[in-house]
Amino acid sequence: LRIAAGMLASGAQTDDVEAAIDGVTTGLGLRGVQAAVTFSTISVSWSAPGDTPTTMLRLVRDKGPEYSRLADLAELANRLRRGKLDLAGGEAAVAALAVRSSPYGRVVTFAAPGASAAGATVMFGGSIADAVATLLIALAVQPALAGLDRSGLPPFFRLVFGSAASTVL
Repeated sequence: LRIAAGMLASGAQTDDVEAAIDGVTTGLGLRGVQAAVTFSTISVSWSAPGDTPTTMLRLVRDKGPEYSRLADLAELANRLRRGKLDLAGGEAAVAALAVRSSPYGRVVTFAAPGASAAGATVMFGGSIADAVATLLIALAVQPALAGLDRSGLPPFFRLVFGSAASTVL
């Protein structure tokens, strides 16, 4: 469940998370596990013959693309599925990933959205001048977006502000 929640929070698709749950539980010797993953909820149920069913539920509220962590969690799930790692080793690996800091520095994290927007501008037919303007606008808007992220407001407001400010500028 912790691997699945980490994957979903890091940007994985729901069907990939369900496949990871199936692979991990099968690799750890559980058969007949039922998993349902939605945009923000993970539900896993299992019942041994003659026992009371067990269901675990996890809500994933904070999400954002963090592909290096997603790749590490997917690799961990594959190692558990193939039997290359036992339950204790898997738990230790998940705990280590949970406290690991981002592999990207603050400058890269700050500049990446602007660079991506500038690249998209060129890719869709914009000139170099258009790309430079897009980069500068994105860099100007980024501090306000970071402040909104820290404010605790729902992500909807970040999207509305970012879109409106970029359009006006």
